[in-house]
Amino acid sequence: MTLQVYADIKSLNKNGFDIVKFSKRPDRYKLVNRILSKDEVMVLIDLVHSTKFLTDSKKKILVQKLNNLVSKSNRKKLSTNVHAVAAYDKTKMVDVFDNINRIQDAMQGKHQIQYKYLKYDKSLTRSKVHNSRSYIGTPLGIVFDEGFYYVAIYIDNLEAIYKFRVDRMTEIGDTNLKATKNEITKAYDIKKSAINGFGAYDGEKVEVTFRVSIDCISAFADRFGCLKTDDSRRKVKTKDDEVALVQEVLVSCQFFGWITGFEGKVQIVRPKKVLDKYKSFLESRYKEVVVNEIVEKKQGMSK
Repeated sequence: MTLQVYADIKSLNKNGFDIVKFSKRPDRYKLVNRILSKDEVMVLIDLVHSTKFLTDSKKKILVQKLNNLVSKSNRKKLSTNVHAVAAYDKTKMVDVFDNINRIQDAMQGKHQIQYKYLKYDKSLTRSKVHNSRSYIGTPLGIVFDEGFYYVAIYIDNLEAIYKFRVDRMTEIGDTNLKATKNEITKAYDIKKSAINGFGAYDGEKVEVTFRVSIDCISAFADRFGCLKTDDSRRKVKTKDDEVALVQEVLVSCQFFGWITGFEGKVQIVRPKKVLDKYKSFLESRYKEVVVNEIVEKKQGMSK
C-alpha cells in the first residue's frame, strides 16, 4: 500500500470516518457503521452530566461507555466539549435504576406496588415519612423531568394521583394486588403532566391566557415547548413589547411561584378562577412576610 493511501486513511479518520485496520497481511481496512452519531452521543453525555441523582463516579462510568460508541477521533472531540453540570448536591442513593426496574416489573404485571418515601427532616437528614408507614398504589408511568426520575402513582384511598421522586423511594415491592383501572387512571398522561406541571407538583389542568413581555417568550418556550398565541374572540390587550400566549398548565403554588419570578413581566389574564387563586397566593405570601417582621421586632424588643 502506498504512502498516499495511508495518508488518505488517516485524513478520513480525522474527519469522523471510522476506518478500522485488521491485523492481517496484506493490510485490510473496514469502514465501521456506528449505531449512534457523534452528535447523538454528545446529547446522551450531556443528559448524564445534567442528571442530579447520579454520583460523580457513576457519571464517569456511563460517559466512558458512551464514548466507546464513537470512533477514536470523535472521542477526542467529545472530550473537549463543555457539558452542562447542574450546581446541585448529588443525592447519595445509587439504587435508582433498581427502583425503576421494580416499578416497571410491577407495571408490566399490572400490579400495585408497596413502598416507603424519604424526605429531609429538621436535622437535614433523609428519613421515612409518616413514621415509616408504607404506601400502596398503582404506578402509572415514569418520567425524567428537571434532572430527576418521577413516578406517577394512583392512591386508592385518596382517589388521586401523586408524583414521587424515584430516588427518594425505598423498600419497593410488588404487592401482587391488581392495578387500579378507572376513569382517573385512564385519562392520566404523565408526559403532558411533566410538560405542563412543575416537578412533583400536579394540580388542576387549566388553559391559561398570559400577557407576556417579549424578553420572557424564550422562557415560556423553554418551559412548555410549543407556543400558542391567543386567537380567541376576546383578544387580550397588549403593548408593542408584549404578546398574549395561551398554555395548558397544572395550577399549583409552584406554578404561581414561577410566574412571580418574572417580576410582573408575565401576567395571568384569564380564567378568573386562576387569577383569583394567584391573588390569594400573593396575599398569603405578603401576610407571612409582614407577620414574620412583627414577630422578629417583638423578639428584638423583649431582649
